[in-house]
Amino acid sequence: MSSVIEWLADSLFAGSIVMLIVMFIRGVILRRMPRRYAYLLWAVVAVRLICPVSIRSPLSVFSYVPEVKIVQEHSLQGKNTNQISMDSNSTAVSDKHQNQETEQAVPFSEAYRIDSSEMQNSDVTERADNSVSSYGNTGTQEQIKTKEAEQHISVEENSANAPSVTQETANDGVGTSPLLFILFLIWIIGVGVFLLKSVIDCVKLHKRLRTAVKLEKGVYESDQIDTPFVKGIIRPRIYIPFRLTEQERACILTHEKHHIRRGDPIFKLFATALLAMFWFHPLVWVSYRLMVRDMEMSCDEYVLTHETNDIRASYSTLLLAFATNRRIIDGVLFFGENDTKQRVKHIMRFRKRHVALGIIAIFVIAISTCTLVTAAGTRIRNPYTQEYKPGQGNIKGNVDVEKYMSIDSRFEIGAAADGYAVFKDPDNAYDALVEKYAEGIWLIQKEFNLLPLTRTNYDSYGVYGWQTTTGTEEQQEQAAFVSSFIDIYENSFE
Repeated sequence: MSSVIEWLADSLFAGSIVMLIVMFIRGVILRRMPRRYAYLLWAVVAVRLICPVSIRSPLSVFSYVPEVKIVQEHSLQGKNTNQISMDSNSTAVSDKHQNQETEQAVPFSEAYRIDSSEMQNSDVTERADNSVSSYGNTGTQEQIKTKEAEQHISVEENSANAPSVTQETANDGVGTSPLLFILFLIWIIGVGVFLLKSVIDCVKLHKRLRTAVKLEKGVYESDQIDTPFVKGIIRPRIYIPFRLTEQERACILTHEKHHIRRGDPIFKLFATALLAMFWFHPLVWVSYRLMVRDMEMSCDEYVLTHETNDIRASYSTLLLAFATNRRIIDGVLFFGENDTKQRVKHIMRFRKRHVALGIIAIFVIAISTCTLVTAAGTRIRNPYTQEYKPGQGNIKGNVDVEKYMSIDSRFEIGAAADGYAVFKDPDNAYDALVEKYAEGIWLIQKEFNLLPLTRTNYDSYGVYGWQTTTGTEEQQEQAAFVSSFIDIYENSFE
């Protein structure tokens, strides 16, 4: 259940941004261009709503907007509350810790230069040295031995008395929250009601069409309908009302057959399934109606383009006749002529477009796809170019690579051209940090009142992580690891 809610939250946040941008593009940039391009653009929205995995790219629009994740926040008194964490992805300039000067804190890498004899019985020494021995960050052998000799040092009373919360507990908290359970139940009921209504509509229409007469292969006439429509997915059929003239029938069949040839029944079924899943989201409903409008208008354009004569007036009159004193036929497995007012306006303004406009529209769609479908990425200035082997070549420091790999394979470490340790895939390493050390990140942010940790906003977390004095011992150790992680992570971007 918690995974479904997390998927819905991620899809809603990312999808909402994509839907608003697509609405702007189709309403402004593609306004005077053929509607088939606007119709094609809605595929970007569908992919973003349904696909949980995206290719990372620094060109992604999501590199400049927040990310929303549902996480479990643990208060220092042991109370649990659900919090929406906003990843602002704000740009930050990274400096190495050993070059930072601050009156309030000592950089994490400088901690290892402090004489351990001056910090005996200190919690700071214990956590800093613990990070060295456990996670393999740079440090001297004497300090590591000091840590082993001083493991009897006790932590602060308020930390010792605070409840220890594991990652599994955090995940369970999300899944068992009464509020989230109620929301999940409401969502399931809404999906069920939506699908039930769609099935009932299909059954009712099927009964109305029992007396339909076959006109030709795949085309039927009925006196129980007032407007033409396509019904079915695997073997779609066209239903048209009686008493149409030859010209009217020809125009309607051209329109409806273009729907079938293009696969619109399948596309609309998929769009309706998304509407069922996101029935509570107003933007999804608006996007659905706009998508259907673009679909119908693009078929109208096809009819007008393939007629040698100017039939805009007669074709508009035909649509108006269908819209008079009738019930709109529209559903999952069938769709008919609707949104007549906008369609008539579009038909009367229709002009055959130059090929150059089509090229521009395709270019706009390609750029939109690259920026809207991809996930947030980072620009790596110092990529992994060689294996990290301390003491060889220009390798700097003495990072315990195996310790990091034992925690998570995504923490795979190599070296940049300058010899500094870097993660071979910084984006994956960052994802692993957020997943496994959420409590340590939360503790640093809470105690020092920092902006949320992001792929580009991490400097302060590298400075303050080892200095936490509140929370549980486990949370403090996680915070210390966050600092050691940042020491390596930042090397890719400096």
